[in-house]
Amino acid sequence: MISMIEFDFKKIKGIFFDLYGTVLVFKDEEKASKEWRKAFYNRVGIENNFSEETINIICEELLLNNINKESGSGLTTYQTKIKRSFEKRGVSFTREQLAFIADETVGIWQRHISLAPDATDVFTELKKRFKMAMITNFDHTPHIKKVIKDYNLDSFLNPIIISDEVGFLKPDSRIFELTLKQVNLKAEEIIFVGDSSDDISGAIFSNIEPVLIKYPQSRTSINLAKDRKKPIEIIHSLTGLINLLNNN
Repeated sequence: MISMIEFDFKKIKGIFFDLYGTVLVFKDEEKASKEWRKAFYNRVGIENNFSEETINIICEELLLNNINKESGSGLTTYQTKIKRSFEKRGVSFTREQLAFIADETVGIWQRHISLAPDATDVFTELKKRFKMAMITNFDHTPHIKKVIKDYNLDSFLNPIIISDEVGFLKPDSRIFELTLKQVNLKAEEIIFVGDSSDDISGAIFSNIEPVLIKYPQSRTSINLAKDRKKPIEIIHSLTGLINLLNNN
């Protein structure tokens, strides 16, 4: 029988956070997805005589294809994906067009996402006690920088590590190691709060204690590591993190 070894939360000196699904929450995830796809159809599909079905196929490629951005091109990973998907179908865009399409489509998706209602109060409290950073898997850096500024998150979180910038995606342990170096802390001094399997498994691979956040409206299914010798803490709001830290 595997013994259940509890993590000592009193020894932590820092907290890393995921962004989407953790600090930013979906008001209507299905509607966000539908309007993102519709934006591609309205902005690009109609003028190039693409059917809605074709645009949906392209959108699936953008979501599922794991590619690297073109070195030296100045394009983000998202812009690179858009460029390649449409070039396969005989359509090319200028750099300015790619920037507009990327900013416009992801901006429309963002309309259905908001800051967790308790985030500012929780971060204000946690900043008094811990170093805090963010690690996000996102393939369009300008959008993340805009969101960070809009919600004033950089006043609480430093560094903010974006996969598009650094070239690594969670669950790759290198993105966690990079963040650890920047905050000058050890893995055993950190907890990572996230909502996805990549968040949880990435933290575990990096010897960082994970905390799973599951909002009531979340539709994400999580595959928890079955070989863990200790339970994974689950919270249902950012305020739950304060309670967890104060009660352990």
